Amino acid sequence: QCADCDDALAESYPGAPEQCDGLDNDCDGAVPTNEADRDGDGWAACAECNDRDEDVHPGAEEVCDGVDNNCDGTLLAGERVDADGDGSRACADCDDHMANTYPGAPEQCDGIDNSCDGVVDEGVDDDDDGDGWSECDGDCDDSQLEVSPDTEELCDYQDNNCNGQVDEDFRVGSRYVDDENCGACLNDCTARDWDNASGYCDSERSVPTCDYVCLDGYVDVNGGGSDGCECLYLGPDDEPFDGIDANCDGEDGDPDGAIYVAEFGRPGGAGSIDDPVDSVQAGVDLAEDVGITYVVVAGGRYSDPLSLVDGLQVMGGFSPDFDTRDASRYPSVLDVTGGQAAVVAVGITGPTTLDGFEVVGRAAHVLGASAIGVWIADSGPGLVLSNNTIRATFGEDGLDGTSGLDGAYGQAGVSGAEGGWAQCSALPPGGPGGLNTCGGVDVRGGPGGDARCPSAFSYQGSGGAGSPAAVGGGGGAGACDAMISSDMECDECYIDVCFNDGRDGGLGQTGVDGAGGGGAPAAALSDSGWQVTRGADGGDGRPGGGGGGGGVGSGAEVTGCGTSSHLGGTGGGGGAGGCGGLGGLGGVGGGASVAVTVYFTDASLGWPTLRGNTLKAGDGGDGGNGGDAGLGGNGGKGGFGGENDRTTGWCGEKGGDGGDGGDGGSGGGGGGGAGGVSFAVYAAGAIPAGGAEIPADNSLQWGIPGTGGMGGAGGFSSSSDGASGAAGVAGPVNW
Repeated sequence: QCADCDDALAESYPGAPEQCDGLDNDCDGAVPTNEADRDGDGWAACAECNDRDEDVHPGAEEVCDGVDNNCDGTLLAGERVDADGDGSRACADCDDHMANTYPGAPEQCDGIDNSCDGVVDEGVDDDDDGDGWSECDGDCDDSQLEVSPDTEELCDYQDNNCNGQVDEDFRVGSRYVDDENCGACLNDCTARDWDNASGYCDSERSVPTCDYVCLDGYVDVNGGGSDGCECLYLGPDDEPFDGIDANCDGEDGDPDGAIYVAEFGRPGGAGSIDDPVDSVQAGVDLAEDVGITYVVVAGGRYSDPLSLVDGLQVMGGFSPDFDTRDASRYPSVLDVTGGQAAVVAVGITGPTTLDGFEVVGRAAHVLGASAIGVWIADSGPGLVLSNNTIRATFGEDGLDGTSGLDGAYGQAGVSGAEGGWAQCSALPPGGPGGLNTCGGVDVRGGPGGDARCPSAFSYQGSGGAGSPAAVGGGGGAGACDAMISSDMECDECYIDVCFNDGRDGGLGQTGVDGAGGGGAPAAALSDSGWQVTRGADGGDGRPGGGGGGGGVGSGAEVTGCGTSSHLGGTGGGGGAGGCGGLGGLGGVGGGASVAVTVYFTDASLGWPTLRGNTLKAGDGGDGGNGGDAGLGGNGGKGGFGGENDRTTGWCGEKGGDGGDGGDGGSGGGGGGGAGGVSFAVYAAGAIPAGGAEIPADNSLQWGIPGTGGMGGAGGFSSSSDGASGAAGVAGPVNW
């Protein structure tokens, strides 16, 4: 028992044979390694046939996998057979006679359970893309809606109709030759934007390429695909340098048959394409000198005025290289300042053209200046203005008239001498009249009456009349003297009814106001240019008359009393008349704005030709206001008559006062200037009978006419106010 390692088991003792029971049967202290369970399936390696597979051990279920799962030494029937060679054992294959049938095989549309899952044709008999066709129906790609047996073939590199061919309707062999799929799908020749041409697929090239063919009547002159068939064939004759290649020969006139003008040209240039001159007038002058008919002008701004020459054709709107004519892209602008017309045409009778320009006439920066685009005189139908924009800017406002100066005041008369004792050897004079001269007219006041040696009941001196006689005041009469004598005890003054103060001098008459100036009539066109009218000047006021001198007051003759006779006061001098105010000057008319003016001295010439132009006039200038009148000068005050000295010449009376000078008349107000006119076309002179009918292809535009200037204010009489100038008028034409 002490040697037995497990005395409870008869199979265990030293030297016993080992058994496959997981015990140390021979009591050597170790269990054999083949009695271990390495795959953990509960069976020792010595008791099973594959201790590395937990699904293989005695009692395991036999499955169709080519392995003895239950370690009984046998396999299932068919486990070693694959009759159809599809890689699936007969025991697992639901039909080992069909290579396309086995577990996991893709389902085919054949009425067979290809995948051995018990369902026939699942997945392949569905319409996955919703086009009404499944794979079983013949859809060769059930993931794309545009692929099915009844779909129209598209050019998209797919077999859209499932006939086994790709893009067959668009190819010849491997080459895509359809007009809308040229060389490749969706390369549409018919959608190309070729002017006046239709696109097609040129299949003759090694690689089919889009090309075009011109529409009827058009020609591809330059062979450039960018502009297609750019030339419209109009006929065999081609008008040179009009921007139209009528016969599609690639040239619009002989390049050597013109003088060339460019803003970047040089003074004194040869006038060639490579050496243009720098001004249009220089080009016209050069063409006239060398006998060339055409002047070709590149786009740019030219500030010199242009005088057209009979027989020359001046064409604007060319590109800087003179290769293209397009006035909208390359405008040739004649923009002339300084108050003169931008273009002048005088005496043109032969074929002469101005075409494709923008013409701008500007008024000088002077009050009353006019803006004229084109000035035409005595030119007939041979003169052609075509396809131009001719514009006149606004007319300048007129100049206001200057106000008249006020008249000079009359000088006051001098007061007369005081009365007193008479010194008959040195009698006092009357006061002198005031002095004044108005434009050579003497308007002095009359002198006061001079004292005379007293003589009883005789009259003292009278005052003198004011000048001039027609409007001067009359002189005042002297009074008669009294008498003092010893018969009356020398203390009484014996008087008659004529004993009195000297009479006052008469007042000078007020001068007549000057007449108001008439308003200016509407301006007019003459052979020398636009005649801006001005209002008439107001008349000058007339001077007032001088006042009359005052008469001498009564004195007294003294006899037998031993004293001197008594003197009355002498007369005061009359005041001088005031000068008349000067009339206000007339206002200058507002400037006109006229796009084209036409003047005739010969009605038989006919009208110039206007074709396809835009004629624009700006606003007319307002007329200047007339100047206000000057006020008449005040007449001078008359001098006072001499007083009587009651201490010495107690029997004497006061001298008469001098009359006041008349005030000068005020001047008349100046007339207002006329408002400026605004016309697209204005004609004057010997206009051909019936006027002219401007063709409808001309656009006529005009501005607002100027208002007439107001008349200047005159004196106190309403007739001395200046009249307003005529209002300007406006319209497309003036006839």
